[in-house]
Amino acid sequence: MRHFLSIGIKFVVICTVVLSLYSVFQNPGVLSLLGISIALVGLGYLLGDVLILRRFGNLTATLSDFALSFLVLFFYGIIMDIPTWEAGNMALFSALFITVTESLFHFYMQNRVFDEPSYNDESYRTTKRINSRTMQTETSDEVFPYDVRRKQHKKKNKQN
Repeated sequence: MRHFLSIGIKFVVICTVVLSLYSVFQNPGVLSLLGISIALVGLGYLLGDVLILRRFGNLTATLSDFALSFLVLFFYGIIMDIPTWEAGNMALFSALFITVTESLFHFYMQNRVFDEPSYNDESYRTTKRINSRTMQTETSDEVFPYDVRRKQHKKKNKQN
């Protein structure tokens, strides 16, 4: 169930980036963009998230996701008969946006899907509830030095 949710999150992110960038600069069909998004999600999840992320960590998986996204989107642009420099630019910007979100997605995968937390939840629980019935407040004369002087002055006046 956790894998289905993470695949869904990855699909929404990649589909949003691909549909927004490619539909602004070109006029491809929505079904072809959804198809390339599904291909990117499938390849990226199997290679980048399941295999590389578990073995080599976030940085390597993020770089491999960048390379995979760029290559797939660049060849998709060439297949769609987009000029090479334009296909390269769109693939580069799409891969950059996907890479930024993938680094955050890898953090989610490590902590929620693979059950390998990078931090300890117990270390953040430093505050405990304190029962007010077991605590007492204390004050000393040094807290209010003017009161101490006043008390000393009153004592001297009473003695005289």
